[in-house]
Formats: sequence, C-alpha cells, structure tokens
Amino acid sequence: MSAIAAPKVDEAPVGRGMLLAQLLLESTDVNRETIRAGHPYLMTQTGDWRQFDLQRYGFGAVAYGELSMAISSDGRKVALADPSGLVTVDLRNNGFRRFNLPVHHAVAMVWSSDGATLFLKDRHSSKRPCGPKGCALDVATGDLTAVPYDLFYATPGAVAETFEVKGSTKSRPGRVITYQEGAASTAVELAYRISPYTAGGPTAARHVAFPQCSLTPKAREAGGVVVVEPPTGTVVAMLASKPGRQCHLGAQAWLTDRHLLVDDWRSGDLWLWDVQNELVSHVATSQATGLNVQVARGVMAQHFREILRP
Repeated sequence: MSAIAAPKVDEAPVGRGMLLAQLLLESTDVNRETIRAGHPYLMTQTGDWRQFDLQRYGFGAVAYGELSMAISSDGRKVALADPSGLVTVDLRNNGFRRFNLPVHHAVAMVWSSDGATLFLKDRHSSKRPCGPKGCALDVATGDLTAVPYDLFYATPGAVAETFEVKGSTKSRPGRVITYQEGAASTAVELAYRISPYTAGGPTAARHVAFPQCSLTPKAREAGGVVVVEPPTGTVVAMLASKPGRQCHLGAQAWLTDRHLLVDDWRSGDLWLWDVQNELVSHVATSQATGLNVQVARGVMAQHFREILRP
C-alpha cells in the first residue's frame, strides 16, 4: 500500500531502480481494486517506491491490465508497453522515448546485458516484422529486426548469444538450442521430459534456468525451476514447487554463476537458490499477492553481495 502513495520518478528522481512490480489480473489480493492491476511500481535501491507518469509517456491514465514491463541489469532503463505502443525510460534523467512499432502489443520484453537492445514478442500477431518468434529493438536507432528463436522460450546469454529451450513432444525429447551471432546454431537433447513455461527468462550464466510446468494437472512431470547445462544438455538441478503449486515459480535472474533468484508469482515472495550447494534462502516477502516482478540483475547482485560471497 505504500507503493500507491509513492511519488512519481519525475518528482523524486532515483537514477536507478532495483525491481519493478505490478499486480496481475489473476490476483485475488484484498487490495486489488486500490493497487490497480497492470500499474507498474519501481522499488529503489533503498527499498522506497516510485511510480511512473503513464500519461506523460502517452499511455492512458489507468494502466492497461496487462501492461508489459522490463528493467535493465544496471537498473537505469525501464521499458513499458501496451497495445498503444512501447516506451523506454532513462531513470538517470527521466527522459523517455516512445516507439510506435508495427506490433500489436510487445510482450516477453528482456533487455540485453549491455542495455543496447530490447528483445520483444508481438503478443497477438504472427505477421512481419516480428513473425511468430520475436524481434530485437535497437533502442538507439529504433531498428526492429526479427530473431530466429521464440522469445517466449529464449533467454539471452553473453552479448550476441541466446539460448532457446524447446519442450518435449511425443516423438522427440526436449532440446536446448544455442544461437551465436555469425555462427550456425547448435542443439543438444535433454535426457528428461520437459514442459517449459516461460515468457522470456533470466540472463544466462554458466547454466540456463527455466520454469517447468506440467501440461495437465495430473501429469507425472514435476513443476518448478529447472537448471540445465547448454553445451551438454545435462540437467544440473531442479527446485520443485510444493504439491499442487506446479506453475507458480519463475526464474528471475542469475546473481552469480551459482545463485539464482526465484520468484513465486502467487505469493509475491523472492527466494535465493544456491544451485551448487542445494540451499534455498527466503530473501523477500510481499504484502500483496499475485505479482509480476522484474529485477535489475546487477543492482540485485550488489544488494545481496554479503550473502553471495563464497
């Protein structure tokens, strides 16, 4: 509730943020009418809240219920999108740029590690330029380029590198495909049946993490977050959901090569998973339930630097 009374970033500049949060349309929170589904809230490095002047950016006075949002790793850039267009905001000076792109609604938005590119997918259209897979937006030039991987199931790695996870079918096992600029893609098969459920994903470290969700409530596959090794397809570890909560966990961001930040959208809580040592720490509790959270990886890593020390 403190977030809804917070000043706008124009009134109280912050320079960079630590995470974005918004209430989902599916939320059953008792304060859902007051918090407003879709409205984005920015948490600062000190734990304070800020809001955005959506009308200033060309959006409606009331946020679109499924407004898309993304924050860069350094916490300095924010992207917001609804069917009317896409806006990037530079928190260092609160300047913004509106892109009227030939897409219906940009979703699955993820910033590249250097903040120069915004990856996105057109939610309701398979037409050009993005087609059924997605696009890369050069935020400096405004150029929009189609990508060869499905951004609902892909995550950026190092600069010019992307990993795509393909689920199992009746005729073939799941695969991890690695795309590198200027080189042919490579694919490895996974030894287990997988049903990835994700819209975008965390920037990859040494491994790739993705939410696993059974296709049917009675399916044998467990739900949770799976970690795999892209070069070999080896399943390194899995953080299973509690019984009956198969599709609630999400892979947020790798803070180090072994520490993965995991969120539970139903409760709004955040967990730090030490994949190597099989340890899970509860690091944040939400007072609202049914949340979409997007974190600034670099800022969050700095915030938890004491915990992350070897």
